[in-house]
Amino acid sequence: MKTKECTGQIPIDFGRDYRNNEPTSKAADEKIGKMKATQCQQVYTVIRNICNGATSQEIAQAGNIPNEVVHKRLATLKANKHIREGQPRKCKVTGNVVKTWWII
Repeated sequence: MKTKECTGQIPIDFGRDYRNNEPTSKAADEKIGKMKATQCQQVYTVIRNICNGATSQEIAQAGNIPNEVVHKRLATLKANKHIREGQPRKCKVTGNVVKTWWII
């Protein structure tokens, strides 16, 4: 499977609503957007460099990233076509059969 080079920030689109906010909330939105982009980059980097094909819990553990952050950013990365869902398998962390995540 081919992997994308991770030489800089991956492009993330947080949607139309983010771009159409009122000027009064623009600064807060930019700060939150930067935080989300940083979290996406962290999750993507862990998958790419440490555990391509891992479960969300394995990704969280490998990257020392809170589980809830991993879950949210997996959805964002999938929506932006940077990762895809793979075949479910038994998670090494929880022991449950869950989906895996792969770099596109």
